[in-house]
Amino acid sequence: MKSLLKYFDGYKKYLFLGPFFKLLEAIFELIVPLVTAKIIDTGIGNNDKDYIIKMGGVMILLGISGLAFALTCQFFAAKCAYGYATSLRKSLYKHINTLSHAEINKLGASTLITRLTNDTNAVQTGVNMGIRLATRSPFLIICAVIMAVSIDLKLSLILIGAAPIIAFIVYKVMSKSIPMYKQNQKRLDKVSLLTSENLEGTRVIRAFSRQKEEIDEFSSTSDDLSKHAVIVSKISAVLNPANFMILNLAAALIIWFGGIRVDTGSLTQGEITALINYMTQISLSLVVLANLIVFFNKAAAGANRITEIFNINSSLTDGKEDIVATGDTVLEFSDVSFRYPDASEESVSNISFTLKKGETLGIIGGTGSGKTTIANIIPRFFDVTSGEIKIYGIGEMYNYDDAQDYVLVLNNYKDITVNFSEGITSVGNNILRDATTIHKVTLASTITTIGESAFRNCQNLYKVALNNGLESIGAYAFNSCPFEYINIPEGVTSIGDRAFEFCKNLKGLTIPSSVNNLGNASINGCSDLRYVNVLGDNVNCGSWVFFESGTNTSDGLKVYVNNETLQTTWDNERGNNFISSTGSFI
Repeated sequence: MKSLLKYFDGYKKYLFLGPFFKLLEAIFELIVPLVTAKIIDTGIGNNDKDYIIKMGGVMILLGISGLAFALTCQFFAAKCAYGYATSLRKSLYKHINTLSHAEINKLGASTLITRLTNDTNAVQTGVNMGIRLATRSPFLIICAVIMAVSIDLKLSLILIGAAPIIAFIVYKVMSKSIPMYKQNQKRLDKVSLLTSENLEGTRVIRAFSRQKEEIDEFSSTSDDLSKHAVIVSKISAVLNPANFMILNLAAALIIWFGGIRVDTGSLTQGEITALINYMTQISLSLVVLANLIVFFNKAAAGANRITEIFNINSSLTDGKEDIVATGDTVLEFSDVSFRYPDASEESVSNISFTLKKGETLGIIGGTGSGKTTIANIIPRFFDVTSGEIKIYGIGEMYNYDDAQDYVLVLNNYKDITVNFSEGITSVGNNILRDATTIHKVTLASTITTIGESAFRNCQNLYKVALNNGLESIGAYAFNSCPFEYINIPEGVTSIGDRAFEFCKNLKGLTIPSSVNNLGNASINGCSDLRYVNVLGDNVNCGSWVFFESGTNTSDGLKVYVNNETLQTTWDNERGNNFISSTGSFI
């Protein structure tokens, strides 16, 4: 669990400033009973309205100051807790993505989801509550006892005697409920697992008429979680009534014996009020401390479960050989066999085939015949048990990331939408080049680079959603694609040579102000292009940028710079409305 402390980097100042301001608020709270005692004994006792107003103002000032300090603490606690949890969650998600499918299958997606969400939230809440209350509650309890003793030692014995009784009740409730909270977390994992399995396996469940059995199993597991959650809630519910019963009995004893001491002149009415206030502060602080222990135990359990994931490393060893797209043979299987971890039999055996550029291989078989297995071992989601897989002639030690760049496994090969998910930083060279069934592509916000010819000649690619984190578009990236519009986001700095060349259906294009490089012929041959709006005026342009673009439009291509029409000249050799040979706007 200590390994998770490093995620406080950048938030350590909030970790100390929060408790500091909370202690200031607690000090002001401890002063309030003394001010109340002064108002009762001096102001009300002597019928001194001016003194009552003056001390009332002091009390209001203490309240406003305490509120300001408390809000400041809340702000620092939120900044630290949410920042810490964000860093932890990102790191955990990144680590999970380094695991092979063997580890992920062994752990189960449900427990990984629970640890990414429920457990990290528990740790976040623990940090938040720790900053706000971990110092305040013990400080209030200790200081309230000291203040009570300073007022009257004999009556404070009632208060000191009540505190251990309340502490014992807190201990008994916690000792029963904390283990049950941990067991409920495991039951929640089971519910998440069944939910995931039923959602993913709906067709299989229906195919084998297992609906009733699955519904019964889910209902039983869900009811078990609900039953035990109610039990632990009932045990925890005993805490407040029992504590307030002890508190009220102690307050009654203080008033009873305090009245006797007031009659003898040993104590004032204001001091009795102050003692009761301190008694209330101690009792409430003990209850808060008890709840804080619950939060800390949940956070500790969550932190341990998260640490378990961090301690698991991938069973795959990343290769050091980079894949270079040379030669005609793209993929080669040589006597490949594969067995899943802990399986008794091989899923596929002695598979051999060769695929060259432009070739297609169809794999036909029933459920469980190994079609998906073959697809998963190509990009090294698993390593083969025996045999060898080669991509462009590179054997089993090819680089894992390179394999992801060159291999994309697509199911349901018809009108496909490709979503590049969060965590991916670049779209590899040639990854979807010449794909004829890709209809839409969406990029995640983590992707900064689109590689060369990534979507070149995707003849049915009509929709492209680029992300705000994108920085560069490689050469030929969208060459010969049929989409009519594409939004280039602000932040892109470079558009490579021929990136949008021959996008014949493209109607309009806006170049954001962040772009400082337009490659050679980058928007060449876009015959339906009506306008290009360049939002920056410091673009380094290559040659033939707009050559033969706008030839199918009635008015030709219109080029705007910062939304103003660019005054251009006609050049029969290089086309209409173009960038000059010097690379600047005419």
